[in-house]
Amino acid sequence: NEGKNWEYIENNPNKTYEYVDKSKLVVSTDSTLLYESLSRGVKTIFFDGTSVLDKNYETRRFGWPMKTKKNGLFWTTKIDQNSCNRIMKKIIQMKIKKWKSVCEKYSKEVMIRDFKNSKLRKTIKSLI
Repeated sequence: NEGKNWEYIENNPNKTYEYVDKSKLVVSTDSTLLYESLSRGVKTIFFDGTSVLDKNYETRRFGWPMKTKKNGLFWTTKIDQNSCNRIMKKIIQMKIKKWKSVCEKYSKEVMIRDFKNSKLRKTIKSLI
């Protein structure tokens, strides 16, 4: 069975980023933490059934408001066993160098990482 080494982690706000950074793969439904995981270079998969079932939740689909297909390299609206296994296997087996280039491409569009808020700090210093 492919799910042998999975661990569901309960929310612990004090350790969230520690958990993400130590993970080989982060899988979830739409959340800002997933976007942050992607911007940090962690292999990340977005499962989205909500925007497919209810058009009022279109803003929950991956990359919104960016125009993306319903299914892509690391996101899918197909929530069935075969689709889930396929996308997870593909991302798990992807070489880290390739994954980093994917992250760089999409992070520029969905969530740019500003390590230690350097841009914000610079702006605040210039105002003081």
